Amino acid sequence: MKPLKLITAILLAAATIGCQSKKAGNIPVVGFVDAFEDATIAQARTGFTDALKKNGFNEADGTVKIAYRNAQGDIPTLTQIVNYFTAEKVDLFATCTTLSTITAVQKNKITPIFAMVAPTAALMKVTDAAGKGPANLYGAVEDMNY
Repeated sequence: MKPLKLITAILLAAATIGCQSKKAGNIPVVGFVDAFEDATIAQARTGFTDALKKNGFNEADGTVKIAYRNAQGDIPTLTQIVNYFTAEKVDLFATCTTLSTITAVQKNKITPIFAMVAPTAALMKVTDAAGKGPANLYGAVEDMNY
């Protein structure tokens, strides 16, 4: 019976350690949420990471960690990605396309969201009664009604 208790304790310890956040030190973690794969849309991600590098945040130097997830066009997967990043307490959401941005806005009211390839808050219909967008929503947005 003792070996069974030992095995159970080891498995429990391994599961606990394995489930802990991988956030090390004070390195900011960006949760990058892509709704689908597209070569043109991918340019936004490249521009985002290039801008981070120009401002001193580079994964190669260990000054930022970018956790990238792609929903491959599946809405439930997109929701799971945002929920996962929320649970992991990323420092910033980077959202690419309207669907990713709206999902992040709906699921998160605190962590900053940097939107790319998305319309303004008004066009996404995520403004409050006063016409203001979410306080945590930033980014390079468009005012084209598409």
